[in-house]
Amino acid sequence: MQKIVNGIVVEYDQQDQDLVEMIMNKLNEKSKEIMAFFELKEIKNFKIKIWDNLERYKTYLMSYLIANHEQYYDWIIQHSNDGNINILPTRIAKMTSKHENITNEKIASIACHEFVHICQSRVVAKEADGCFWFWEGLATNLGNPEDFYKLIPELDQIKDIDSLERITNNGNYNYAYLVVQYMLKNISHKQILKYVKNEKLLKQDEEKILKNVKDFLQNKEEKTYNK
Repeated sequence: MQKIVNGIVVEYDQQDQDLVEMIMNKLNEKSKEIMAFFELKEIKNFKIKIWDNLERYKTYLMSYLIANHEQYYDWIIQHSNDGNINILPTRIAKMTSKHENITNEKIASIACHEFVHICQSRVVAKEADGCFWFWEGLATNLGNPEDFYKLIPELDQIKDIDSLERITNNGNYNYAYLVVQYMLKNISHKQILKYVKNEKLLKQDEEKILKNVKDFLQNKEEKTYNK
């Protein structure tokens, strides 16, 4: 089936109607604030596709991952590699090893995460350096922070930006969430947008930013301990 909701084409199977409604409600709730962050007035020319077959979804996703020399993991139940939001519905996502207990609400939250990627892709420079941790940090903070806000501030596993990038690529977005959360609170919105639009600038500053985050958390822990 296909319908248009607020100008967005949605392709789905009838049995996923409830999920579609929840996704669109979540997007209506969050999309204006997300677009405002990127200074976008509207987003056009993308669709939301709810896939009804796991193997076809996997094959389609892998065609993009292989082209980018990336690996497939079955925890990837949504993606926007093609400029659209591709979603496995709850009933199919439950078949994967990491999402046996997933709910419609969780799927809807992740869709907002993917919408952040869509928005960022509209303003990033074509020659972007691909700071994956930064993309996922923004998407988790702006799109689905409710899935990450209980994170315990701990960065011992992150020795440098390369390790942050590697851990994020392996599917652990908690650290990227934490670093970008610090950035959003301590770096001006104007500067963060400069990083979005020109990731070469971010590359110049990222190690310094990570050090500032670790110093901040260390001081926070010491203050808590000394109380």
